[in-house]
Amino acid sequence: MVKALGIDPGTKTFDLVLVEGPKVIWEKSIESYEVANNPNIIIKVLKEVSTVIDIIAGPSGYGTPVVCNEDILNPRNFAIEILLLSSEEDITKGKKRGEIGIYVYDALAKIVEKFWEMKLNVCYIPSIILLPTIPLANKINKLDNAIKILNKQMAKLDVSIRSLKEKDRIYFAKVVQSIKEHDRTMATLYANELVEIRKALKVLKSAKYAIHSVVVRLKTVQSVSDAAAEILPAMQVLKNVRSMVSYILPMVDDGLNEVSNVLQDIMWEATQSGEGVVDVTAANDEALKIIHEAERLAKEEMSKELPGIPESIGEAKEGYEEGGLSEFKF
Repeated sequence: MVKALGIDPGTKTFDLVLVEGPKVIWEKSIESYEVANNPNIIIKVLKEVSTVIDIIAGPSGYGTPVVCNEDILNPRNFAIEILLLSSEEDITKGKKRGEIGIYVYDALAKIVEKFWEMKLNVCYIPSIILLPTIPLANKINKLDNAIKILNKQMAKLDVSIRSLKEKDRIYFAKVVQSIKEHDRTMATLYANELVEIRKALKVLKSAKYAIHSVVVRLKTVQSVSDAAAEILPAMQVLKNVRSMVSYILPMVDDGLNEVSNVLQDIMWEATQSGEGVVDVTAANDEALKIIHEAERLAKEEMSKELPGIPESIGEAKEGYEEGGLSEFKF
């Protein structure tokens, strides 16, 4: 069975893995700063591997259509200009500034040169962005980053939702206790506070459902035309969500604003290609459907999770028991 070694260069580590068919038989990580200080460490490690390596997938930087050692005329130029999309001038300036990333670039280029000199069976391969089998959502860094930021905003919403649900539990108990004590004034005061908490809770739950819907749609993007068709309604949804949450969670509003700017850039690039033509009216209608569905789901979830606000001792007892709270005796 063929034994193949892959080398993945990164800003933190150079990761090496040796496979025999589908099975991983050896792997090692080397700190990038070590490689930057001594590129020959990669060669040394390869010599320590106690087996014959049939082929090596070399450190390919930003990627290239498959190129093997025998096809390369000038390994230094190939590494810097093709794999790293850089120049000797950039490398020199970066090293003068002490940029560790540039030292890693230089180390990668030296490794490519060494592999070439040793006439090893090394090929350099495409990056993810060049593979037709990978969805566009995973290729476009901007789109991928937008999805990651949206996931972070949903996590922030989750934290706030849990906090509000705890407040709801506390104020519901206070309403019940005030009704028990026949203190109508305090019961009304706590009930009003409970209403405001539930309004905020509904807003945050609706926002979370809407953002989740946007994330699901962005992950389905497969082409430039798809990007345009999905991004415009997504931008409208986020605009609505921002207006909903800005007064409750400004930090989420900031994150959504960042995503909106990213999506706007992608939308502009899509329209420049000539493929990004979309029906604005249809996009707005789709955005409204997403918002309405999010609100429906939030309302439905709250009706299942939270007991109704009691107005009498009987209702208080019933709601208290439905709320799953500790036993209450009248």
